[in-house]
Amino acid sequence: MIFAFAVLLVVAGCGSATSDPQPLGGSGPAVTVARPPVAISARPPTPFLTSPAGRQEAVIGSYCVEGQMESGCGDSGPIHPEQLTVVHPGDEVTFSLENATVARAEGCHASDEQGCIGIVTVRPLGCERKAVSTIPLEKGRETRWTAGLDAGPYQLDLFAYFKTNDGRTGDVSATFGLLVRPSGNLQIQPVDPAQAACQFSG
Repeated sequence: MIFAFAVLLVVAGCGSATSDPQPLGGSGPAVTVARPPVAISARPPTPFLTSPAGRQEAVIGSYCVEGQMESGCGDSGPIHPEQLTVVHPGDEVTFSLENATVARAEGCHASDEQGCIGIVTVRPLGCERKAVSTIPLEKGRETRWTAGLDAGPYQLDLFAYFKTNDGRTGDVSATFGLLVRPSGNLQIQPVDPAQAACQFSG
């Protein structure tokens, strides 16, 4: 009888672990169950675009992450910027990853070495298949680039291999919005789909 009661207590505890200990077993003595340690996140590092206007957080697309405790991949459909960083022609901008560096993918074999590191493809805003320029990403903490583009709205599609400060590796794709204009306030503003050169899909 005592053994059966003990089994019932164990079964009652299954699936009820929370971050705060919870009493189990009705009016009897409180039995608590602690949540196990949370594994390293399988989310990729967030890319950022920094300019005289401020710091824009990218919209993240597909990615894969490998870690000692947890790994995972995520797929996405078409992604589009949610913000536009306003710059003047000739302004310098910086691409970086949060708490990570751009790194050469281990075991990568590509006809172009840059394909094993990362690149930013510059497109007219909304145009997924048209490129006007490419920016090779540098290994390390950041890549600086001068906005030598004609006036207008663009999306900057990033793909990078990375290594995080806590040892995770993988790849991430993301996109930023950029608005080049010859004068006016430097700011980060929401994207208006009406500004797109091609209709947003997805």
